Amino acid sequence: MPAILRSRRAFGSYFNYNSLLFVSLSNGGSYAYGSYITIDAQPTGVNAAPGSTDGIATGTASFVDTASTGTTSSGPVNLTSNGVAEWVPSSGFPAGTHSLSASYSGDASFNASSSTTALTFTIIKVVPTVNLSASATRIAVGSTTALTVLVVASNTAPPPTGTATFYFGSTVLGIASLDADPFDPHVGAAILNTTALPLGIDSVTATYNGDANCNPATSSAINITVQQPANVSAILNPNPFNEAQSFTLTVTVSGAAGLPAPTGIARFHGYGEESSFSGAAALVNGSASFTGDGHLFNPGNITFEVSYDGDSLATETVPFNVSGTPVTIAVPGSTTGNTSIVTVTPLGGFTGAVSFTCALSASPPAAKYLPGCSIPSPVNIAGTSAMTASMTISSTAASSSAFLFPSPNPTRWLAAQGGAALLGIVVFGIRAQGRRRRFWLNFIFVMVIVGGLVGCGSAGSGGGGGGGGILGTTPGSYIFTVTAATPGPNAALPTVSVNTTVTVTIQ
Repeated sequence: MPAILRSRRAFGSYFNYNSLLFVSLSNGGSYAYGSYITIDAQPTGVNAAPGSTDGIATGTASFVDTASTGTTSSGPVNLTSNGVAEWVPSSGFPAGTHSLSASYSGDASFNASSSTTALTFTIIKVVPTVNLSASATRIAVGSTTALTVLVVASNTAPPPTGTATFYFGSTVLGIASLDADPFDPHVGAAILNTTALPLGIDSVTATYNGDANCNPATSSAINITVQQPANVSAILNPNPFNEAQSFTLTVTVSGAAGLPAPTGIARFHGYGEESSFSGAAALVNGSASFTGDGHLFNPGNITFEVSYDGDSLATETVPFNVSGTPVTIAVPGSTTGNTSIVTVTPLGGFTGAVSFTCALSASPPAAKYLPGCSIPSPVNIAGTSAMTASMTISSTAASSSAFLFPSPNPTRWLAAQGGAALLGIVVFGIRAQGRRRRFWLNFIFVMVIVGGLVGCGSAGSGGGGGGGGILGTTPGSYIFTVTAATPGPNAALPTVSVNTTVTVTIQ
């Protein structure tokens, strides 16, 4: 005679990761999202004694989860050889309330039946684990680095969804969506490629913004060192070399304008036909040299690879930009229109005093009476606004003093003028009396004429030799270099300076 289902209640258990044991679910209990939960049903006969089943049922059982997020069914689940059907939802149980029931299909010994008492429990949202990494932790300013955040709720739950926001300090670098990690089905991954990291040692974090099952969470900070770009070059001498010769490899590293010469370690690796040689040396004034013997390499082509490890100075930022307006002086010596406006724009929150110097750095060939410059110092930057200063250009005007004193030789000038005066005296002050006096008169007249010609010739020669004054500053284009400086952050970098150029055209 067929038996009927006596047990009409689903039951379940969850895996306790602390004790590493399965623990029975409490009806009405609460459990963290991502907990490994199994739901079971075991048909038993109506006449079975407590602790027994009155036979082992076969067939299938079906489970229904009436949850706050919607209703989910298991479909038919085969009973095991122990007469138990077990359901583990592939996506786990989402956050919210759940009410589980089970139904049995029946077999030759047991009638079909359904549970009358639901198993209820609540899944609560969790704070996931958020890990942040960077494709490189030392980069050049302006270069791209990939920031990757991995988010996991548990090693049994589906990957978290939603977005992650990446920060430099409190500055948002960008937002990226999470996708399933291709290497772990329980991990959500988001990647942001950014070029926005400024110079210095940057603290970067990522905040996962949460979803229906996971609360927002923030990663631990990672430091990314952003440095001034360094240009690395190398010269091999002699090139080529033979086995009997020594060679010298000189590595030169140039950094950013306004910063001291790079320091730190330069490295090289040379390799050729089944031979290689490596070395490292500290930079001195931005360069390092390596000397080796040719017998270190087998004959053939040799490739040298050089690298630079960077230094602490490469993380120093230029704190401001400097620019100057061009100047056009219409007339040499002019005191109007001879001013350049020099603008200092702070960067990265810089505040402080900025001093100026200026100097002529380029002029036309053979220019005379070169212009000069002056600029007040300092200005004080107290906020985010740019500050300005005036650079005054001084030039030399042309002079016409030749009309006052035409000859550089006063003796010749006096001789000429004296000759003219004597002529006046002779003409107007001497009366011709007789032949003798007329002789002397003619003689003196001739001498006066000669003296006058000499004086005129001297005056003309003096004018042609520069006695007519100066022409002033030579017209053309001049370049002035303006240097803005502020005290540096430490003894290794006592001063940080930034240069700009100003073009001055004198017409």
